[in-house]
Amino acid sequence: MIALFISAFFDCNNKIPNWKTEIARQKELSVSEAEKSITIGLNIIKNCNSDSIKAHSYSTLGLSYYSIGDYLNSFRNCLKAQEELSKHKISTDQIVYNNMCLIETYYRIGLIDRSVSEIKKTIALIEEKDPENNSLKGMIYAVYANILLDQKKYKETLLQYSKALQYFNKVNDPKQLETKMNYITQLNSETSNVYMLLNDFKKAEIYANKADQLMTTSTNYYISRINNIRLGTIYSRTNRPQEAIKILEPLKDDKNIEPPFQLDIHESLYHAYKEIGDDIKSEREKLAIVSVRSLMSTQQSQALKDILVKVDNELNRKEQQHTFLQIITVAGVLSSLIITYLLFRKYNVRLRKEGERYQEIITNLESQIHNKLPVEVCKKIKNEGACKLEFTKTELDIIERLDKFEAKKRFLKKDLTLAVLAVELNTNASYLSDIINRSKNKNFNTYINELRIDYIIKEICSDSKLLNYKISHLADISGFNSHNTFALVFKKITGISPSTFIEQRKAETEKSMIYK
Repeated sequence: MIALFISAFFDCNNKIPNWKTEIARQKELSVSEAEKSITIGLNIIKNCNSDSIKAHSYSTLGLSYYSIGDYLNSFRNCLKAQEELSKHKISTDQIVYNNMCLIETYYRIGLIDRSVSEIKKTIALIEEKDPENNSLKGMIYAVYANILLDQKKYKETLLQYSKALQYFNKVNDPKQLETKMNYITQLNSETSNVYMLLNDFKKAEIYANKADQLMTTSTNYYISRINNIRLGTIYSRTNRPQEAIKILEPLKDDKNIEPPFQLDIHESLYHAYKEIGDDIKSEREKLAIVSVRSLMSTQQSQALKDILVKVDNELNRKEQQHTFLQIITVAGVLSSLIITYLLFRKYNVRLRKEGERYQEIITNLESQIHNKLPVEVCKKIKNEGACKLEFTKTELDIIERLDKFEAKKRFLKKDLTLAVLAVELNTNASYLSDIINRSKNKNFNTYINELRIDYIIKEICSDSKLLNYKISHLADISGFNSHNTFALVFKKITGISPSTFIEQRKAETEKSMIYK
């Protein structure tokens, strides 16, 4: 939700005389076309010499990454922006907008205490630096309401939305009129959503219609789409299927709509088509619901766990660095010796663990070769009876085609995507995604990445010449587009980096040659 609020500000404040045109474009596209905005922002960070402009770009990158669900990069850019903004004479507005994105990012990954702490700091900042800025006060209360909403504290949420509306209604600056109306429009739409959750569809429709009436040609397009989804849901829940279909059908193929809203669309259309007796279309929507839920549960939940660990590690590392400096100051040489010892010990433990992990990989590989069957095939034979019960004839046919796809090593194609593979297997992407999730117990990306890493490990073990190649070459022949992606995926799957694996393999090869 924060992306909607901040994007309203960017839409109406992108013409700043002293800023580069690229910054204005980056902010304008920050949510509506986040990928383009990210490309522009990364180019600014790389090539622009102005620290002030780069600080703004980091902040906008944080928002864009947040809007596409990449919370780790959102966190990193917001934190970087926070550091850079504090070094320059930047407006309180910009600092607050960046803080609010950081607040929501903390909350989304489960760091609730940090999120609440950041809210308190931001309110204190507004009171100190710009106490008459009703727009900023309205924004921070709206963000607080969003957090309460996710905690299902609906009555408290309504109270905070009401406070936010009161502050926005006090905004009298003619230059902020357009921004003010965008906020008020969205708050009415958000209030409608809360009443839907309370099953009070009468009030929900009143607020959704009010938001719809307040919309103008300059209203943020994303706000308009979300409000239409809510209206369509209300129509579906109040036995008006034709109205629901009319408003929701044009929205269901919009790729910029986030998975939770896509789920609302397909669920509402499913009920609408069911009500008018169109079984074919209702079944189509049912498949779409399964697909979206699968994506949300298998990809996003795991991603959030991974991100939480990384964010916590980065925050802890900052705190540890601070503690480390204090220890050096107080304890001097003694502390240095202790730390050196601990690091040496940690290094030895890491080497031992890496060696153990390497041996596990080799043992697993030898086991596969001995059995002359891939692990996945072994599992399939053991569960053949269950397989027939779980999958239809059509699905089993697609699974068989996946086996052939693996055998021919077509997973090494660099331009391979879910859509490309679906066309190759003569099916659709959503259906294929669901089959992979159920038959392989993993999502598409994990499935392809594991095949590629399994392939390159076998190649390295069977061809010693590869031990002398650069990591970038190994990444290339295993189907990855970049060295960094390959290294990250390799470590995530095996537990050790590709360079460590190669070092271990070299040592083992040299040792075996000596004994020969």
